[in-house]
Amino acid sequence: MGSGGSTGKRKATSYQNDGDGRRRGGLIWFAAAGAAVVLALGVSGTLSSWTEAVIGNDTNSVTTGGAVALKQTRSSDLSSCDTLGSADNSVLACTLQPYGGDAATLLAGDSHAEEIHFVNDGTADGTLTLDMATCVDTSPSTHDLCDVTEVTISCDGDGGVSLGPATLTSLNGTSVEVESSLTKASGKDVQCDVSVALPGNAPAALAGLTATQGLTWTLSA
Repeated sequence: MGSGGSTGKRKATSYQNDGDGRRRGGLIWFAAAGAAVVLALGVSGTLSSWTEAVIGNDTNSVTTGGAVALKQTRSSDLSSCDTLGSADNSVLACTLQPYGGDAATLLAGDSHAEEIHFVNDGTADGTLTLDMATCVDTSPSTHDLCDVTEVTISCDGDGGVSLGPATLTSLNGTSVEVESSLTKASGKDVQCDVSVALPGNAPAALAGLTATQGLTWTLSA
């Protein structure tokens, strides 16, 4: 009897130990699962700040500065050339002619005048200059039209330009400052009055000729 009682007690204790073990196993499994969840959060959730740093330049931009642009207008026909519309900010073959072109077909003793205007069509201040090329007579004979035709150029810019009356040839290579600070903001309009004349004593051998002298107006920041 005594022996059987002891055996029963051991079995009961064994069953109790087995239950405790199962409970401990369940707790260990639950703890492991919880650790896995925390680890997952650390990789992809709020704890990812430990393993990844990010900077976003969401207002990243580029800004351009100011540029000069020159517009030339002839009052007689309102023809104009504007560098702002060109890819390289230049109009090297502007058909506007300050000397008048075909409109200035002169006989001995005649003259022709044009009124030319310049404005800064850009956003930066600039200095306006004039460079005169070498005059070329299309068909020089015993007389060269460049040596006889006279030109007068006067501008109201602060450069005080006043050239001539002088022959086209005598002004070859002339370079002058017309306006020291031409700005769009000020609305400044520089006017240049240009006139050409053929003296009354010009020889008949000059009839039917053409004299060409390039003028380059440059606005530099």
